[in-house]
Amino acid sequence: MASVVVPGDTVAPNDENVMRGHGTYVAGASLVSCGAGRVVRVNKLASVQPVGGRYRGSVGDLVVGTVIEVTARSWKVDVGAARRATLALSSVTLPDDAQRVRTHADARAMRTLYDEGDVVVCEVQAVHGDGQIHLHARSNRYGKLANGAVVAVNPHLVRRLRSHFVALPAAVDVELAAGSPGGNRPFAAPSRRTLAAPPSRRTLA
Repeated sequence: MASVVVPGDTVAPNDENVMRGHGTYVAGASLVSCGAGRVVRVNKLASVQPVGGRYRGSVGDLVVGTVIEVTARSWKVDVGAARRATLALSSVTLPDDAQRVRTHADARAMRTLYDEGDVVVCEVQAVHGDGQIHLHARSNRYGKLANGAVVAVNPHLVRRLRSHFVALPAAVDVELAAGSPGGNRPFAAPSRRTLAAPPSRRTLA
């Protein structure tokens, strides 16, 4: 069985009791690919991951995005998906780390947290049936990124790792936040070792 297939290629024979996943269909005694991509096997589930396309989102993914719009009680974030993701005010950590209901004053001060053009790292909290992605940044690992550069790559080139915050060797002196598979915006910044002052909880620098 080939690891890379095109439409019409055999993904797996049916006699292996393989379950049909995304990008496949049953034809006769075989499971056949209906698109071009890489074959992914998880236990008995076989699917074809396309070589291109927009990010669709999966719960638990780490994503790097750009704030596009500030609305009444949420931010709209471009994460490379077909629709802008939503980061609700109730899904972020307040500056004083207070655990309380968000007030009207918090809503008025939203731009002090994230403004248009800010680059943020968040986790996918939910994905609705219409493709709408909801994010959260309730951990101190998440929030606004600074002093670095965003590089857009094909989302299917990002491997799934145990942690997507990567500290490169000391000689490189760069810290990398790489989006999960599908999240197509790695962010590179100087390591925290180069800072004279302690880093902010919302800064990866």
